[in-house]
Amino acid sequence: MIKLTTILAWLLKIPPLSWGNRYLEVRAGNSRVYVTASLLGWAGIVPFLFFASAMWLVPLNQLDIQGLLISLYERYAAIVLCFQSAIYWGIAIGRSVYINDDRQKQLYQLFGFSVLPALIGWLTHLLPIHLNLTIMALSYGIVLLVDRQALAWDILPFWYFSLRRRLTTVVVFTMLMVAIRLV
Repeated sequence: MIKLTTILAWLLKIPPLSWGNRYLEVRAGNSRVYVTASLLGWAGIVPFLFFASAMWLVPLNQLDIQGLLISLYERYAAIVLCFQSAIYWGIAIGRSVYINDDRQKQLYQLFGFSVLPALIGWLTHLLPIHLNLTIMALSYGIVLLVDRQALAWDILPFWYFSLRRRLTTVVVFTMLMVAIRLV
């Protein structure tokens, strides 16, 4: 009998726990952390997919429903963007105790970056919705570039960047689809 976790692992491209310690050690470090983060990350994609699909299914002449969907979508997108960048605030705080003088500049960059996407997400609410979503989609891409840099600095594990890359691709795609629908 196939376990539910095995099916979810296959669907989400998560290596099953039975693949052996060496693969998981190289791939994810702590397999339980990786599986948990992956499942929660993909669960967080569900609202993006739901609202983007609903925007295309609800006729444009139903302005009250469209307005509600747009509002919920953009608020959720801004919250997730804040969450992604706040991760760097936590990393910077955690590393500030152990950091040496050579890496102090990286620490300050992490602190500075951690607030920037939240400000962008907030300020874009002043713009028309299609511009709001386009700028937030670009912001998600910038966060992914910072994730890549943090990986190069050996601040993030590889599995985190790999997961963020896949999740960000879906988020940016849904944002652009909603923005196109509203033009």
